[in-house]
Parts: sequence; structure tokens; C-alpha cells
Amino acid sequence: MKIDAPTLLVLGEHDVLFCKPPEHSPCSTEQAVSSQQLYFGPDAKLQAHIQHGAGHDIALELNNGQGFRAMLSWLRTNFPL
Repeated sequence: MKIDAPTLLVLGEHDVLFCKPPEHSPCSTEQAVSSQQLYFGPDAKLQAHIQHGAGHDIALELNNGQGFRAMLSWLRTNFPL
């Protein structure tokens, strides 16, 4: 069964667990979506935010506010009050 809920992937540009870019190159939004698309249905409208300089755990990065702001912006856009 595929995930059909609207989804935002928030990944670090060096997250090799969820994004498999060519060796020694940063992950792109297109690569992130492509590598995970198998698990999502069309209603997921899968999107991605790539956090510059981050690895797998964006919350531990010094620039973690970028990822958190991206999440909040996406939530406000996709689930307005």
C-alpha cells in the first residue's frame, strides 16, 4: 500500500539513507523525490526540501531553522486554517 497523504520530505543534502546522488555530489530535490516516489501514490503530491550542509538528522545541524521553516511553510500552504 502506498502513502496517499500530502507529503513533504525534508532531507539533508548529504543524506545517503534517503537520497542516492552520484558519489561526492549533493542531493537535489529531484533526486530525493525520485528515490522515494516508489512509496507514494499520486495523491501524496510528493515534494522535497533539501537542507544545505545537512546529513540525515537535520535537527542536529546548526542551520536547522531552514528545515523547520520549510516544514511550517509547507504545512501552512497545504493545510490552511
